[in-house]
Amino acid sequence: MAEICVVCNKKIGFLDPGTKIGKIHVHDVCVETLKADPEKYGGKAKKGLSPSKEDQNKEERIKGMVLTDIDLPFGRVFWVTVQFFVAGLVLAIPFWLIIFLIVS
Repeated sequence: MAEICVVCNKKIGFLDPGTKIGKIHVHDVCVETLKADPEKYGGKAKKGLSPSKEDQNKEERIKGMVLTDIDLPFGRVFWVTVQFFVAGLVLAIPFWLIIFLIVS
């Protein structure tokens, strides 16, 4: 059975599965409208959160992380560089030996 969005009264399709909030199924674009006035669409009003607290929660969800510095000890960086160099030689030497055998 196809679900109907309670906000826009349109069918919720397979490619746009929508969001289920409690027992109410809505399109992803209709979620903000439902949250603005949930009683109008058969939901329950939020209690205990003032609008300012709700805005703070929204801002916390939107915040991301910016990586500005990586603190690595020199010894570990040097060791990884040596391992990379040795692994490259292990792969390159047999490759060049096979090429020289084919060409000569």
